[in-house]
Amino acid sequence: MGTILELSDALQNDSNKDFTWAVPVRVLWVQVTNVTTATAGNRTLGLEVFDLTLARILFFPMAEVTQAASLTRYYSIAANVRREPIFYGPTGVADNTYSQIPRGLYIRAGWILRIRDFAAIDVAADDMTVFGQVEAD
Repeated sequence: MGTILELSDALQNDSNKDFTWAVPVRVLWVQVTNVTTATAGNRTLGLEVFDLTLARILFFPMAEVTQAASLTRYYSIAANVRREPIFYGPTGVADNTYSQIPRGLYIRAGWILRIRDFAAIDVAADDMTVFGQVEAD
């Protein structure tokens, strides 16, 4: 087993998050909290692996649900979870969803793991918080 590293970005007024590492890593899990402003429009969150050297996107699973204005939603991204086409909540509040990534999603040194709103409705004002873990070789 390699070294476990955290990914964390709680900077507000930003719905695009980029992470890079100096060593290769495998993504274990990512938890995203997205708080949207009152600006109308449906947000569509997704994750990209971007090869900066070749300037191409290599992998991008997107949530199967969209998020409307003035809401807080929680996205769990990991291997071996059931992909949810709806928001649900154990307490009756439908605010959670899951997205699946391949087990051992490998990111080379210098590549970018990007989590963002593909719809780009209110990029400079929506608040996205990202936490997770990767394993370094």
